[in-house]
Amino acid sequence: TGDSLGNYSPFVLDFESNAQAAAQVFGVREVRVAYVPRSPGGRNGLPLPDAITPGANINDYPNFYWLVSAEPTLGQQTIFDLEARADGYKLATNEQIQDLRLIRRQSGNEQTNPYTLVSTSGSYDNFLLQRASGEEEPVVVARNAQALLGPQATIFTYGVRGTTPPPPSNVASIQIAHFAPTAPGVVDVYVDSVLVANDLSYGMATNFRQVMNITGTKTVSVAIAPGTSTGVGQAVATFSRQITQNMSYTVVAVDGATAGSVDVVAFASDATADEAGRVTLQALHASPDAGNVDLMLEVAGFSNRVPFATNLAYKAVAGPATVDAGKYDVEVMSGANKVYSATFDLAGNAGQQITLVAGGLLNANATQQTRRFQLFAILPNGTVVTGVVTTEAEAPVALPTVFALKGSYPNPFNVATQIALDLPQAAEVAVEVYDLTGRRVMHLTGLSFAAGTQRIAVDGASLTSGVYLYRVTATMGADTEVASGSMTLTK
Repeated sequence: TGDSLGNYSPFVLDFESNAQAAAQVFGVREVRVAYVPRSPGGRNGLPLPDAITPGANINDYPNFYWLVSAEPTLGQQTIFDLEARADGYKLATNEQIQDLRLIRRQSGNEQTNPYTLVSTSGSYDNFLLQRASGEEEPVVVARNAQALLGPQATIFTYGVRGTTPPPPSNVASIQIAHFAPTAPGVVDVYVDSVLVANDLSYGMATNFRQVMNITGTKTVSVAIAPGTSTGVGQAVATFSRQITQNMSYTVVAVDGATAGSVDVVAFASDATADEAGRVTLQALHASPDAGNVDLMLEVAGFSNRVPFATNLAYKAVAGPATVDAGKYDVEVMSGANKVYSATFDLAGNAGQQITLVAGGLLNANATQQTRRFQLFAILPNGTVVTGVVTTEAEAPVALPTVFALKGSYPNPFNVATQIALDLPQAAEVAVEVYDLTGRRVMHLTGLSFAAGTQRIAVDGASLTSGVYLYRVTATMGADTEVASGSMTLTK
């Protein structure tokens, strides 16, 4: 897994390289991997006897991990080779490459879920990778590994012999979003002069991306420039915000004190929830003319409305709070008056942290209708979902009557774009991206959307400049719709 800044921490499950693994027969599986640059937490099971080197113990772990899930489940008896490399990790003093191990535990409660050794009956073929900079990075390779991988994510990290974890990696992860309704339509965002979001449209977000050279707590510069800027020198506004090493943040561009100006809100965030099978929610008030509001949450179809945020001011953040993954009605109240409500289906987002945004203009004029007040949900991969509107104060927004692919925007794009489509009913969506030779270079699956106009984030960080064809498949009950388009990546 990696990001647009060149940070790359690969995690490989190899079912073909050894004869025992290759002899297995099992159906198609979707395996998802995410790299998380912070401590995996928990001490249950440590110190752990090293079955590969009798008499030795695994005592600690570094400040990063990989989060891995599979659907359908890969059983405990499935055999594979496992290879992992963490970008920027260096061996500690007196640490030997062959002493590194891979350990794992189930996500969720770190107090009760124990760490276990990967490949207790196999072997390790670790080696040092020579980088172009001349530095060497450890690659940990576990042979004949066995692990139960299912929808409940599993945490994998290095197991180390030392009594003190190696120095943490000097990174922080940042997700950028644009919810400034009177600001320019497309913006570029720079962090410490490094471009982290390019041509970001209103209502769009990026996935979590790493920012390097963060040691301890550091004040960073966040600069907002018009889209297609050529450097941070063209910024129209610059702000200072504090971020902490190994933490994750969401940084949102919002309206400033005057129409057309911008401000930024930065708050601690994450790509993953703290408990498996659950969703962690937080909420941002990003509507400059809505006044203080209450956010009410209830399970769809039930009368159990509870306050999620009370008297939330503009640019304030509420949460996080953890709830069951499911369908929720979210209401925005101004005193006793309902301002807006929408239903979000989060059943397919178990294990994720999601940011709800009350954004846009409550009193939008005729030219501002595309930026009128709405509820948004920002997913960790950068997809922004608007939900199904159920406001009682006005007629519900008409849903699309037919499936339609509405193209990608921006196009051409630099690193990130979004594919828009109309869904007449809830759908499971997949996206395949091909280069002009017909080689599939990206496959996004397991995307669940409610009926409405939805957008799918596409991150081209790992692709080279050129023209790409994409195919969108939407399964709606017994019906399947397929449509194709093209997009151009320029770096």
